[in-house]
Amino acid sequence: MDVLILTESGPGFGFGHLTRCIAIREAFESYNIGCQIKVHSDHHLPENFNNEAILARGWYRDKHLLFEILEGKDVVIVDSYYCEIEFLEIISRYVRTPVFIDDFNRLEYPAGIVLNGNSYGSDLRYKKFKEYRHLLGPKYLVLRKAFWNVAVKEVQEHIQRVLVTLGTGSFIEITQKILFEIKKCYPESEIDVISNHEDFDSLDSQAERVHYHHQLASKDMKRVIEAADLAISSGGQITYELSKCGTPYIAITTADNQKKNINKLYENRLIMDTFSINEKDLIGRISRLLSKYNEQSMRLNQSRRATALFSGNGAANVVEAIVGQFELQG
Repeated sequence: MDVLILTESGPGFGFGHLTRCIAIREAFESYNIGCQIKVHSDHHLPENFNNEAILARGWYRDKHLLFEILEGKDVVIVDSYYCEIEFLEIISRYVRTPVFIDDFNRLEYPAGIVLNGNSYGSDLRYKKFKEYRHLLGPKYLVLRKAFWNVAVKEVQEHIQRVLVTLGTGSFIEITQKILFEIKKCYPESEIDVISNHEDFDSLDSQAERVHYHHQLASKDMKRVIEAADLAISSGGQITYELSKCGTPYIAITTADNQKKNINKLYENRLIMDTFSINEKDLIGRISRLLSKYNEQSMRLNQSRRATALFSGNGAANVVEAIVGQFELQG
């Protein structure tokens, strides 16, 4: 069984797709199934992704290249916001078991498995094919291997460490303002800041009790998340890693494709309020909410609800479902 994953990554695309694809590849490899990632990128990949994928620039707009890539593949998984229906139909017809990863019902997908492991995945309605099943909701959430097994979170009486991670966007000014509010609310706390953006170096690296991290490997990311008593994060994949570790968090929508996730997390009471990176009173509202997190019981309840919702091994569930579909088609 030969598995191929096709995706895109880079400054113009973000790194969430590639991170998710690495997690899927790790899941297949844990079952001793070979899996390769090919990625479109307009730039060189960051150092921490260099050995994770093979560059295949233009795979979603060059039919000759796509056919060349598909040769001999049994399962092809597509994680893309840019691949149009014409190319997805080629994959659907050419490959025994096609899988289309989706986040917001972007297209009416051709015959194949649709995978949406997001918190709201099972709320969306996809076109059904009698020969395929869809994999929807947190049962099929794929996290990186480092997050498959986590210890039960010990929620401390007082907040001693706060994590800030707003993703790949250039949010330097907002990050600085958030740090100021954290220091004001929790003056004795240590603060970790994670960013992969090129503006990262402009942050004040000499600030007292503030620790900056750049391009962390997954095991190091897990270590920082587990150490935090509270996090302020973007509203994408990072919310699932925080939830899995039981770390309470405040989530900010930093891109439109995060809105459904933020709303579902709020509905499930995993977050106490919703925020948008562009709202006028963002810092004031975060400041007022920060003070409420002094209450240990509030953090404990949020932590337990999050770990309960994301308690399973979505990576294993996805691989077993895909392998089962492949065997059925034999």
